[in-house]
Amino acid sequence: MFHSFRHSFKDACRDSGLYEEMHDALTGHAAPSGKNGNVGRDYGTGFSLHALNEAVKRIEYRGLDLSKVKL
Repeated sequence: MFHSFRHSFKDACRDSGLYEEMHDALTGHAAPSGKNGNVGRDYGTGFSLHALNEAVKRIEYRGLDLSKVKL
């Protein structure tokens, strides 16, 4: 059951224009070393909390109205 939530979230990330590396970080998927011959993915420490937060704010689910939810 929860597997479908991850699929829906990944689709929402794509629909919201997030690039794959960002939605992989949000779902806890780490790129394998040297994936697609790009060893550069091994450098750095990942995304900052600010960048992850900004990405999450961009994610939309069409038809879901959360305007009444208090944060």
